[in-house]
Amino acid sequence: MWGTACRDLYHKFSSVSAIRNRALPRAEIGPTARSDPPNRKPGGGADAIAAMVPASDSNQMGDVQAMADPKSDSKFDSKSDLTADPDAAVAPRAAAPASRSSAPGRLARLRRAGEPVLRRVLHLWWRLSRGLTLGVRALVIDPEGRVFLVRHSYVSGWYLPGGGVEIGETLGEALVRELSEEGNLHLTGAATLHGVYLNARVSRRDHVALFVVRDFVQPAPPRPNREIVAAGFFPVDALPADTTRGTRARLAEVLGGAPVTEHW
Repeated sequence: MWGTACRDLYHKFSSVSAIRNRALPRAEIGPTARSDPPNRKPGGGADAIAAMVPASDSNQMGDVQAMADPKSDSKFDSKSDLTADPDAAVAPRAAAPASRSSAPGRLARLRRAGEPVLRRVLHLWWRLSRGLTLGVRALVIDPEGRVFLVRHSYVSGWYLPGGGVEIGETLGEALVRELSEEGNLHLTGAATLHGVYLNARVSRRDHVALFVVRDFVQPAPPRPNREIVAAGFFPVDALPADTTRGTRARLAEVLGGAPVTEHW
């Protein structure tokens, strides 16, 4: 029975080997069977078939072993066998998909890319609703010489706390409101107006009034919300890496003695 099975397999795959030799006349076609497991006993299964095949047909014997071995998980693929290079290294598996931890990085890049458009949309709305945009910023300095900075949910970087002046609101009232909303900071003394700046990088119609605040209380650190995702006091010589250029320039003016400019 084994002799009959061997002859049938041999004649069947001899024709396949002939096709392979014609398709790749310059390639050396080697055996495709996998090595036997360590505990496998010789003389049975594919080994018996291999023993019946003439030694001169080593290529066909490899194919017969691969097909007859019941423990082998290799499968015969006529297309891949006709085109694959047997001497080539096994291709590495595809890299695993990126982990979910990279999602925040992608969101941050999308947010930074959309910031210019968002600013234009906001200022278009403000242009329709207001004749001129005016905002306040506060440089809050604690007794240790640290400065208070906030990070917004809709733009990247660290900023001085502040925001727009509403209709019917004074600069002082807007300052008190913004400090309470963004930092849970409450004035205990008068704030000092440092200067008024044209914020041309945002809009040619936008102006910012900067106040220096030294007298205040903070009952508790602010909780993150939909607008302010992080806030805190930082030493001037250890600011966050992405502190904005305008913020650094104002710190240099107030604390470093740099000349005061008219542009934010």
